[in-house]
Amino acid sequence: MLTRRSKRLLDKSSASVVAAAVSPTAVSSDATKIKTETVDEHPTKRIKTEHIDVKIEPDFDPTASLAVKLEAGTTNSAAPITKSTEGGSGTTGNPYIPAFDEAEFDKKYAGYTAPHAPPGWQEIYKRVKLMRTREVAPVDTMGCERIPESVSATITPAVHRFQLLVALMLSAQTKDEVTAAAVQKLRTELPGRQLTVSSVLAAEEAEIDKIIYSVGFHRRKANFLKRTAAILREKYGDDIPPTLEEIVSLPGVGPKMGHLLMHRAWGRVEGIGVDVHVHRLGNLWRWTKDGKAKTPEESRQALEEWLPRSLWVDINPTLVGFGQTVCRSQGKRCGECLVADLCPGYMKGAGTKKPKRR
Repeated sequence: MLTRRSKRLLDKSSASVVAAAVSPTAVSSDATKIKTETVDEHPTKRIKTEHIDVKIEPDFDPTASLAVKLEAGTTNSAAPITKSTEGGSGTTGNPYIPAFDEAEFDKKYAGYTAPHAPPGWQEIYKRVKLMRTREVAPVDTMGCERIPESVSATITPAVHRFQLLVALMLSAQTKDEVTAAAVQKLRTELPGRQLTVSSVLAAEEAEIDKIIYSVGFHRRKANFLKRTAAILREKYGDDIPPTLEEIVSLPGVGPKMGHLLMHRAWGRVEGIGVDVHVHRLGNLWRWTKDGKAKTPEESRQALEEWLPRSLWVDINPTLVGFGQTVCRSQGKRCGECLVADLCPGYMKGAGTKKPKRR
C-alpha cells in the first residue's frame, strides 16, 4: 500500500499537470504541432519553424482491442475527452488514461504467483499505474496507435492497418513526435496526397527518403517501406499479414513491432511489445533475468515467463509513458517517483533527493 507521504506526493505531482490535462483540446493542440525547417531540400534533424498538425484520436483506450472496435464501428470516435471520475483513484490528471482502480488490481493480482515472478512486482506496477494517470506522456498523444487515420467511408480498415504498420516502422530509434510528423508528411506529400500501399509504390524511394528525413535511419526505412508495400500488394491484397510470423518477415519489422501490430491491428495477444523503455525499466527493477537481459527480445521472453497474460498489452503503454515522463533515461525524477523506495536504480544515486517515508 502507498504511505501517506507517497499519496501526498502523488496529489502534488497531479496538481502540476492538471491545468494542461484538464483541457484535452489544449493538450492535443500543443503536443501535436511539430516544427521543421528545410535546408537543401531536406528537413534538418533539428525540429524548428513550420507547424505540422498531427491528428490525434481522443478516445484511445490502451487496453482495448482494435479489432473489436472496428467490428463495432466505434474506432477513434470524435467524442470529447472528459476527466474520468470512476475507479479507485478518483479523478485523473491524464485524460488519455482511464482512472486506476487499486482495489480491483489488488483483487486480481495480489495473490498471483509464478515461478519466475520477482518479489514485489505488484506494488511497483500499481504505483506506476497511479503515476501514469496523473501526467500526459508523448505516447498518450503521439504514440503509433494514435497516428493512423480513422476508419471511415474513405479510410478502409486495411488502410488503417497499413498506416499503423508504417508508423511502427518509422518509430524505431525515433521520438514519438518526430514519427507523428513524418507520417503526416507522407499523407500530404506522397502521390495522391494519401498514405496507402498504392501511394508508396507510386513514389520513388528517394522521394520517400526526402519526406521522412527527420526519422532515425531514414534511408533504410525508405527502402523498407518500398519493399514492404510491394510484398503487401503481391501477397496480401494491400492489407497487412494476419499472423505474427508473416508480419516479422517483412523488411524492417522486428518482434516488438510485430506484437504491437497484432495487439492493435488484429486484436490478438501473442506476446509483449518490448521497446527501449520496457527493456530499460524491466532491467532496472530486476524483472528480466535479474536485470541482465541484453536485448529487448530477451526482456520479452523473460517477462512472458511470469507476467500475467492479462497485462501483456497494458505493460507497453504503461511503462513507455512512465519512461518518457518520470523515469527517463536521462534526467530521472526520482524525488517525485512513488517507486523510489522500491527501486534499485534509485539506490545507485539516480535523480533527485529521495522522498522520506512516514
